[in-house]
Amino acid sequence: MGTGVGKLKNGRGVYSRTKIIYAHIIVWAIFIAYELSALYYIIPHFTSPLDIAIHYLLNIGLFYCNSLFLFPKAYKSKSILQLPLLAGIILEIVLYLVLLYSLDHFLALLKISTLPVRSTNSFIVTSTYRAFYMILISTGYWLGGYLLKSRIEIDVLIQKQLEDKNEQLELQKKIIVSENAFLKAQINPHFLFNSLNFVYNTIHKVSASAAEAVMLLSDITRYSLRKSDANGQMPIHEEIEQISNLIELNQLRFNGELQIKFELGLITPSFTIPPLLLVSFVENIFKYGKLNDPETPAVVSIKEADGVLQFRSKNVIQKRKGTEGYGVGLENTKLRLNNIFADRHRLDIATTENIYTVELDIQMSPC
Repeated sequence: MGTGVGKLKNGRGVYSRTKIIYAHIIVWAIFIAYELSALYYIIPHFTSPLDIAIHYLLNIGLFYCNSLFLFPKAYKSKSILQLPLLAGIILEIVLYLVLLYSLDHFLALLKISTLPVRSTNSFIVTSTYRAFYMILISTGYWLGGYLLKSRIEIDVLIQKQLEDKNEQLELQKKIIVSENAFLKAQINPHFLFNSLNFVYNTIHKVSASAAEAVMLLSDITRYSLRKSDANGQMPIHEEIEQISNLIELNQLRFNGELQIKFELGLITPSFTIPPLLLVSFVENIFKYGKLNDPETPAVVSIKEADGVLQFRSKNVIQKRKGTEGYGVGLENTKLRLNNIFADRHRLDIATTENIYTVELDIQMSPC
């Protein structure tokens, strides 16, 4: 019997409204057959089938009026077991008695009913009992439906909490893996910088360009190992400076023959970003890009527009064995973006024919 909703979901599927209606019809058929069988055992003759059908329709109407209208309305208004609900039940009984009394006389007048018209006292007693009986059954039906619906809602809520907890545990696991990967990639900074200083002092008289490369590498490494702020971020201008150092370092490696354009616009200096976030995209250009064709230079662009940091890069992919993918570094970068900027960023990475493009937008302040 219906609960006033189109679908009810349980652990095994979904109950459609059509199936609920069919179930109601079957239950009512069984209920009516049971009552008529019991009545025939006591009084072995009936009135006309039409008379029986009309009276049962009135009883069924009382059932649904109580279970689908009165009790749900009382529950929503928090008037369960209070005066408004009691007044509603009394009104239901009065309307039921009035309709039934009028119906009995009307059917007797049309000779549809073959039963004698009951006295007023007998009519009130038996009909009031019948009304209370139908109201009691419909109240139990409403209560069962309400408890079932509550149980389903609780199950759905528990399932949602479990899913959220699993997602949170999975995110924590990814963060731990990312942090471990970062820690494994670090070496003792004192050893590193002492070694770089030794190399610089050794070669600067021999090759100025080699010495400059050592200094650029030292700056990039120092930046990557330097302690960030409380949020794990660095000023944007320092990130841009390291991108410039990375480009210059690679130009020194290839005698200034790399074809790459670095376009920089005005950016709010107070904006901070996780260290090496943008550097990792530029590093991939040197690792996987084809940079020897003046007709198709790689392009790196960083600017601000309407409070949004816009990073763009484009390069031709160099077809070399072992450079089919952009590696774990890109996955770590995506994870850092999701952890820090969440819904404040948009990252689109695409490969069209042999052109690789990156578009990253970051809302520079929370909305």
